[in-house]
Amino acid sequence: MQELVSSRRMPATLRWMAASQDLVVTRAQLAALGIGHEGVAARTRQGVWRDLGPRVVVLHSGQVTQRQRAWVGFLHAGRHSVLAGPTATELGGLRGYAAWEISVAVPHGSELGDLEHPLVTVRVHQTRHPAQSVVPGRTPARHTMARAVVETASTAADEDLARALLAAAVQQRLVRPSEMDAFLETRRTMPRRRLLRETIDDVAGGAHSLPELEYARALRRAGLPEPTRQRLVRRPHGSYYLDNDFEPWLVTVEVNGSQHDDARARDYDDERRGRLQAGGRLVVDLSSYVVRRLPRVAVLRTADALLSRGWVPPPRCATVLQTYRQLTA
Repeated sequence: MQELVSSRRMPATLRWMAASQDLVVTRAQLAALGIGHEGVAARTRQGVWRDLGPRVVVLHSGQVTQRQRAWVGFLHAGRHSVLAGPTATELGGLRGYAAWEISVAVPHGSELGDLEHPLVTVRVHQTRHPAQSVVPGRTPARHTMARAVVETASTAADEDLARALLAAAVQQRLVRPSEMDAFLETRRTMPRRRLLRETIDDVAGGAHSLPELEYARALRRAGLPEPTRQRLVRRPHGSYYLDNDFEPWLVTVEVNGSQHDDARARDYDDERRGRLQAGGRLVVDLSSYVVRRLPRVAVLRTADALLSRGWVPPPRCATVLQTYRQLTA
């Protein structure tokens, strides 16, 4: 890897712009400072600078960072562009859902095309509302987390990924469900709108992981009562959050992921379960595998616990449970 070129070797008129744009500039900006085509060509031939498409130049020859790639997308698309979708979510701090391609929103009717380069790929998306829901004071401009997450989820590869994105953004404390809901209200024709609204409602109720979201959907389809999610219970020996608490029947359902296989986590779970049961609660443990792969089993185990505490299912729910028992027999 060649050595990164110091800003001291740049013309003095270029240094401030280079620093403010993470060493990424346009050819038009360079020309305005008196550095024309020949000056750019000479530096790129010498390996001092590097072309990143027909409009953008990076003022070094080293590795290109994610933020510099974002600048490339923004400058490639022009002054009316806004970083959008997964690019905006990553710059906003979302972990675990990074995307290689840089997503940029431009006004509807723009004739600008995508950029394909070995170091960066820019996807240009036309929209009638590129300048709405933009984070104030940010450069380069990017959409708010609420808009970026909802729009990314609406076009995700599958519904599981869409739900996981919404849950992760809330779980990582980057956006509130109410903010996503408010944005979704302004987009009446958005793909997966019903799924997105349902998921946002579930997340607002405390379902912050994909298995918990799957469990909520399974209960709703079967017609079981809605639990209180992430209910705080205070006891003399400590406070606990209950994943799914059916308070009228003193039934609690815990959805356990792989982290509960850790010995210390198991000991904590056992101690908490014992104290809850001593207080009269019936605790049902469901693995995330059962919830995601065997949802009927998860529903039946929940229903059996509720029935044992006096719950009476409505007629439609009773019919669904009977069908589930036949299918899982």
